[in-house]
Amino acid sequence: MPSQNTAHLPTEEHHFKAYRTPWIGIVALIIGGINLLLAVWLMLLEGIFNSGTITGIVVTAAGYLWLTRPYFAIAPNRLTVYNLIGSTAKRHPFKAFSDLKIKGTYLYIEDAVEISSEKVNITQRLTKATDWEKLKTIAFAT
Repeated sequence: MPSQNTAHLPTEEHHFKAYRTPWIGIVALIIGGINLLLAVWLMLLEGIFNSGTITGIVVTAAGYLWLTRPYFAIAPNRLTVYNLIGSTAKRHPFKAFSDLKIKGTYLYIEDAVEISSEKVNITQRLTKATDWEKLKTIAFAT
């Protein structure tokens, strides 16, 4: 039976997935949607293609992906950072959850053998607040 400290830790079957802070995605959706509507309206008025349509589609799609794709995932022996389209950007192996350290607003992976610390490209400002709190409980579980 798992102890209280380890009951909430990620497993191979259930990785912890953290998402990006939603306000950037919401702003991108709004700006992209307005841009797309205006570009289509101008196309209908002028009868010619407006390149703002492409910009509106790209910004709207980026906002949608920002809101729906995970920022990173934690498994028992690795942290995986994803890019905006959802594919793996970088994997960071670690030996135990105690290797995860939060210093200020950044996440680090410490290696006790080499006595080094690797800064991971994960920051509190870009992580959803509830997911950052869950990450803190994982990092401070041991």
